[in-house]
Amino acid sequence: MTIDVRRDGPVLTVTLNRPERLNALTGPDYRDLAAAWREADADDRVRVVVLTGAGERAFCTGADLKDTIPHPAPLSELARPKAQQRPDRAQPLGKPVVAAVRGYCLGGGMTLMLRTDLRIAADDAVFGLPEVVWGIPVNCAPRDLGLSHPAGMRWTLTGDRFGAAEAYDRGLVNRVVPPAEVLDRAYGLAHRVAAHPLDRLIAVKRLALTPSRRSG
Repeated sequence: MTIDVRRDGPVLTVTLNRPERLNALTGPDYRDLAAAWREADADDRVRVVVLTGAGERAFCTGADLKDTIPHPAPLSELARPKAQQRPDRAQPLGKPVVAAVRGYCLGGGMTLMLRTDLRIAADDAVFGLPEVVWGIPVNCAPRDLGLSHPAGMRWTLTGDRFGAAEAYDRGLVNRVVPPAEVLDRAYGLAHRVAAHPLDRLIAVKRLALTPSRRSG
C-alpha cells in the first residue's frame, strides 16, 4: 500500500508514500486515499488530519502519467472538469486537514492541496497545474484558487510553475518555512487546532464550505 495512515492522539497522518514516482497516484492509490478519508471521518478520536508526501522531492504530482497518458480522457470529459472530482480528495472530509508540502506539488497534487484547510510549505516547494500540457482534465478553476479569473487562468492555461513565495503572496499557503521544519510546523498547527472540541471544528469547517447567499 502506498497510502500510509498513522494516528497520534487526535491527529491522523496520511502519507502519500511513492517517493520513487514523486508520490504520483495510481487508480488503487486513489481508492486507498478515499478509504483513509472515510477512516478519518468515522473515528471520533481523530480531530485533525495531516496530509503529506514521503521523501523530500515531492508532496504529490497527481495522477501517475504512465497510467493516464496512454488512456486520455475524451473531449466530452475535458469540457466537464468538475465531473472528474473524486471523493478521495480532502474537501468531503468533515474535519480540518493540514497539508505539509515539500518539493513538487503539481497537477492533481495541487488540486489535492487546495482541498485542505491549512497549508505549510517548504521554501523550495514548486506548484503548478500542467494538465493543459498533457491534455487531461484540470480539476480546479480560478475560483478554487481564490484568485481573480485572469490570475487563475494564467496558471491553468499556460501550465506555468511557480514557487512557494508566490504561493504565499497569493494566499495559497499559510506559511513558508525551511524544508526541515515543514512537518514539525504542520504537526504543531494540527495539535493547536485539535485542542478544540471536535463538534466545534466540524461546525466551523461546515460553515466555511457553505456558499454564502446575498440577501435581496
